[in-house]
Amino acid sequence: MAAWVASLPAAEKDTALLALLRGDDPHLRAGLLRRFRGATPVQPGNRTAGQLQAAAEVRWKDRVRAEEERKRRAGEERERERAAERTRHLAALPADGEWAWTRVDALIDTKEPAEYDRAVDLLEDLRELVEPGEFARRVAELRVRHGRKPSLMDRFDRAGL
Repeated sequence: MAAWVASLPAAEKDTALLALLRGDDPHLRAGLLRRFRGATPVQPGNRTAGQLQAAAEVRWKDRVRAEEERKRRAGEERERERAAERTRHLAALPADGEWAWTRVDALIDTKEPAEYDRAVDLLEDLRELVEPGEFARRVAELRVRHGRKPSLMDRFDRAGL
């Protein structure tokens, strides 16, 4: 502030000092302070409210973007883990496909909804392991044999069997 006052022309300082002493202008101090603040360039550490708000908005958008990216990567990782687990599960099924078909029949014969779900799960596994024509033929046979079980047929339909 002292540097600013020193930079004012002498005539202007004299006029302001006389007005202050006479009490001519009750707003003289406020006016001089406004002029001083307007003349003072913004220092690197002094930012306006608008600048602070803009910087905060940029940081907020960066955080949101980073969180979305983290969620996307986590979802991709979960998907890779599910695919690997599915591959391990299918590889663990016995090489003898007849065991699986016998197991499907046994699960259906229990006439329990939870076992129907397990049978459909096993059929979905078999769909990936068995030749498509053979699979379609075997599922068609199951549909004929168990066609009077609406709960099972509904499960087959939902699974696309």
